Amino acid sequence: MELKQTYTNSANANNKNTLFIHWQFHPQGIQRRELRQLYNNLLKPHLDFDKVTIAVSRPKNLRDLLTNAKLERNLEHLLNDKSDAQTNES
Repeated sequence: MELKQTYTNSANANNKNTLFIHWQFHPQGIQRRELRQLYNNLLKPHLDFDKVTIAVSRPKNLRDLLTNAKLERNLEHLLNDKSDAQTNES
């Protein structure tokens, strides 16, 4: 489990610090609702956070491990190609 605390420059002083709990999903593991109940019952009285966000991610699967496509590379390549095409048209 990963815990992160962030501070935002919000006009609303009630949202100035947030606790993020990042949890990897498992079909037989603890669910988001149970995490929230545990936080509310055990940790909330002892921690000073205005807001708590629980983020659940899926584990990597075989496709993720075998695929080497990344959006950043593809997007950068597309933008460079478009820029080159516009330069050649001028």
